[in-house]
Amino acid sequence: MAEKKAKKKSNKKTPNKKNKVNSKSSKKSYKNKKNSNKKKTSKSTQSKKIIATNKINNKSNNFSNLKDVKATNKTNKTSIITIIKEKLKPKKKSNYQKINKYKKGKLIKKIKMYERKIRMYGLLNVIGIKSLVTLTIMFLIILLGIGVILSINKDNNIYDLQSLPESLDQLKTLSYNIDDTENIIEESEAYGNLTDYYTYDFEEEFKLNADYVEEYIIKYNSKSKEAFIVIKPTDEHDQDIKKTFDNFFKSNNIKNYEYLSYQEYQFFIASKNNTLVLSKIKQCQIRVFNPLKELKKADIEETLNISANLYDEALVKEAMLVSQNTGYYIFKSNSKRHLKSIEKLMDEYFSNKEEELKDDEPEYRLIKNRVKKINKNYIIYIVSYDNELVMELINE
Repeated sequence: MAEKKAKKKSNKKTPNKKNKVNSKSSKKSYKNKKNSNKKKTSKSTQSKKIIATNKINNKSNNFSNLKDVKATNKTNKTSIITIIKEKLKPKKKSNYQKINKYKKGKLIKKIKMYERKIRMYGLLNVIGIKSLVTLTIMFLIILLGIGVILSINKDNNIYDLQSLPESLDQLKTLSYNIDDTENIIEESEAYGNLTDYYTYDFEEEFKLNADYVEEYIIKYNSKSKEAFIVIKPTDEHDQDIKKTFDNFFKSNNIKNYEYLSYQEYQFFIASKNNTLVLSKIKQCQIRVFNPLKELKKADIEETLNISANLYDEALVKEAMLVSQNTGYYIFKSNSKRHLKSIEKLMDEYFSNKEEELKDDEPEYRLIKNRVKKINKNYIIYIVSYDNELVMELINE
């Protein structure tokens, strides 16, 4: 037993060399492992640190960007607000405006003060008789001056040349038109069937000299003794025509006929209702002017030989057709000298027209019967079928 115990002790105290070597190598490997683990941990910690720092940097960058955006938004808002404020701000008044406002305020105060005084003490006591008289005289002078200015303007613009064509161009007058004869006969309903007679029937049927007649319409029914005869006699043959038809009606035993001399025409009416037929004749209307065209400045100079420097304003209208000669010529001259020259040129124009139309009796008479009027700085010529009516309308 003692030997076994001693062996056990000796086994404990003296280990093998191999075991010693193994233990050393294991220690080294353990140290190496520890070091490698330490290195690994240090690397991982470093990478973690780098990631953390990157995250922090990114966050800081994002935060700084947000700050910049907010700052820009703020600046934009502030700039808009400042613009609005500047616009809404009342502008600084100049010294002149300030003085003017002050003067106005002073004037209003004075007026109000005088108002109170007049209420309290009366007008005469506050203003005084002399000043009141001078004020009234001044007021009357001002009114008179305004009246004079208005009357001068009125005299200068006697006629409204812009609106005149509207009332003149379509103007109608009571006048018989021989072409309306058929309408008169139909509308009156006072006739049966009538036969037309012509120039070759004059001598045989009516014992009428054709040289006495300028225009005519002869309608007659020998059975019913009804007649509608209208004659426009040539110069100084009125009585000859009347005698001829008086003899005709007497010889044919027609007693109920009516005679009418109206606007260069002679009427011999025998019908069922003579008064109605005669009233229809008198109700006939014709246009005072033929269809007209307006002459502009260049046309006036070309047609009438009147240059634009002779007048301020002009209204000239002539018949569209060359064969017709109605029209009106109104000039507002710019001086008395020019007014006379316009008159001279217009008289020359119409004298030439008369020479041209001497063989055309109706048109010649139309030109010959023209009306001329001078009113201050205006000169007017009228060639129409009713000159009096036209002049009345112009002078209204």
